Amino acid sequence: MATRFFEVARVLVHFDHVSSDNNCSRYLASAWRKRVALRLAILHNSFAPPVDSITVGGRAILLPPPEESCMRCDEVGKLIVRWLFRRRVIAFFMPNQEPVGKRYYYVQCTRFSGHMNQTLATFAKIKAWVGRQHNARTTMYDQTPESLCYMNQLKDLIFSECMMLVTGRVLYLYAMCHEDNSGGTLWAQMCMKNWRDAILKANESSAQQ
Repeated sequence: MATRFFEVARVLVHFDHVSSDNNCSRYLASAWRKRVALRLAILHNSFAPPVDSITVGGRAILLPPPEESCMRCDEVGKLIVRWLFRRRVIAFFMPNQEPVGKRYYYVQCTRFSGHMNQTLATFAKIKAWVGRQHNARTTMYDQTPESLCYMNQLKDLIFSECMMLVTGRVLYLYAMCHEDNSGGTLWAQMCMKNWRDAILKANESSAQQ
């Protein structure tokens, strides 16, 4: 227990130094606040129990973890992922190992149209629109009838994103890592494709009904 409080104190002191720096940007201070909240959540064992499914628009979808070592912790995700008006986070994963916060994964769906049933034909139109929107500022690296994967980058963070169709519902998958962590871009792309394929395989029986 003493070790845990020491770790919390160390992170809080580090954050205090960073946030008090006159040259520190608002983004950096916000990032450290999130790191502190994340560390506190981990040290106090506030993770939710493992859950292997989500519900989107009244439809249950099986959701295997992106890595075997990952644990689902949706409450932590609410502290990490920026709130969006049109989308909401429905699952958040992170590896159950150190270093904390170096990489994480989450799933989003739309807030207002998640209940709409989509087919491959309607999803193709959505993919075409998203492709036009992202082509100028991101790199699309994989596309199938059920998915569209592309890369994005913010400061020293690499995001691999995937929009996919599962049992008539559209999901948005995200994998994040620091630029110098786990092979960077190559890792993010491979991990995302493996996660997408695992989700599709887990829901094959539902898709055929």
